Amino acid sequence: VVSVSDLPFVGREDELDILSAHYESISGESGWIDIISGEPGIGKSALTRAYEQRCVDAGRSVHIGRCTDGDAASSLPWIEIVRSVGSSVDIGKFAAEANVRFDALDALVPGLLPREAVERAADTPRFLEAQPPKMLLHRAILELFRFACASCPIVLILEDLHWADDATCDLLGFVAREIERLPVHLVCTFRSTAIGARSPAAKI
Repeated sequence: VVSVSDLPFVGREDELDILSAHYESISGESGWIDIISGEPGIGKSALTRAYEQRCVDAGRSVHIGRCTDGDAASSLPWIEIVRSVGSSVDIGKFAAEANVRFDALDALVPGLLPREAVERAADTPRFLEAQPPKMLLHRAILELFRFACASCPIVLILEDLHWADDATCDLLGFVAREIERLPVHLVCTFRSTAIGARSPAAKI
């Protein structure tokens, strides 16, 4: 995990090159996490937008989720990311090949998966049935990301983590723990002045 320094975006080509180099370093099954922190207006979003554009120009698959201030759907940024990743792959092929339960994922992101994939719970191995819904959800999302990385690493950008709820941070922690076995470039931003001891993001 590397923290990008708190500098304005003007003249931040070095930081942009660092992000690009980290993507290029991803090989095999291992990914990379970058944390971009700083005060409001310091240029965090400008940096991620510049990196997104560089990735798009290079033909890389980029998926973005943004946390929001105030009342919003639980796990909103992950819902955005999962929908984006799902629309970029052959979701039917993924559903047919993945050995995971899909009911929890379908509840979070309705309509993402073919109906028959969600209804095949009766044919799911017994050890999967015994797992709690949160674990089933996390496993299904992880397998979707892994499927999307089959040909080349993907980029996931999670913005404004200081506004993240517990469910968003739980899934982020899960993905972070799996990053050594997942060829993903995960980029997170947060306001360094907005995460207190009681903030869900402080637990990560």
